[in-house]
Amino acid sequence: MQMKERLYLIEDRSKAVLESDRNGKYLLCKKGAEVTKDEAEFYGIVDGYLKPGASVAEQVAKQTVERASKPKKKRKKAAAKSEPKTSKPKDEEPKSEQIAEPEVTRQGGVIKNGNNKEI
Repeated sequence: MQMKERLYLIEDRSKAVLESDRNGKYLLCKKGAEVTKDEAEFYGIVDGYLKPGASVAEQVAKQTVERASKPKKKRKKAAAKSEPKTSKPKDEEPKSEQIAEPEVTRQGGVIKNGNNKEI
């Protein structure tokens, strides 16, 4: 696409501005220069002219501002499972199975477990 006006990029190179804009730091193209379709789409250039609000960077910034300005929806707490609630005394701890460890004894230089088998 052939440019019909001179355009500059702002300092972070995310937006194209007209020659008269004080924020322009880097020359993007001069009048009559060729610009690729990708550059034209990214910077919002239509038919050789800069179209305000058409650049990809401006659209992304606008969407970000819109998202930030929307009130956040409160999330509902997940519904409790339909298990019947039982009232347990707070002092009572849940019972767990206790496994008795075998006794190990030493008899005359031989170590035996609780079943009187040598280890």
